[in-house]
Amino acid sequence: MAANLTSLEQLSSFREAWIMFLATAEESIISMDGDIRRALHQVQENLQAWQRLARQREEQLGEKRLILNRRKLSKTFGRPVDTTAEEEDVRKAQRRLDEAVGKIAAIKKWQPLVERAVLDYEGPKQQLNVILSTDAEKGTAFLDQKIEAIEAYLTTATPDAAPPPPSSVEPAGGAS
Repeated sequence: MAANLTSLEQLSSFREAWIMFLATAEESIISMDGDIRRALHQVQENLQAWQRLARQREEQLGEKRLILNRRKLSKTFGRPVDTTAEEEDVRKAQRRLDEAVGKIAAIKKWQPLVERAVLDYEGPKQQLNVILSTDAEKGTAFLDQKIEAIEAYLTTATPDAAPPPPSSVEPAGGAS
């Protein structure tokens, strides 16, 4: 694809845009790397947080079961005691534990997929880094060389205007 530049100003403007593109591309890579690091760190933190919460909820479930068992064993005047509230507490604690276990399973399922996506990103990123560090320098040097050549051409002195050709007609009142 040809740039179809018709003036030195356009070529200089193209060079400026090229430099801005390179800087933006480098900044984008740096930003993306930071985003990836933060995302991976967040996934690991979420996993650890849900694991801690699962342990706490497991302990809470054990406490609720213990309270239910104590309640079942106690009898008032030989009659069974109503344990509906305690049974509901056990069900709620079990649901909360199941939620934490489900979150842990989901994170563990998605974690390798996220890590694989990061690896898939790294290859093209390295290629772009190579382009930005080597090919871009060559391209910039090429543009600089062409701009300098055009500027040198434009500043070369043009030959003085040639004297007008002698005329074949002699002036009136000519010399004899």
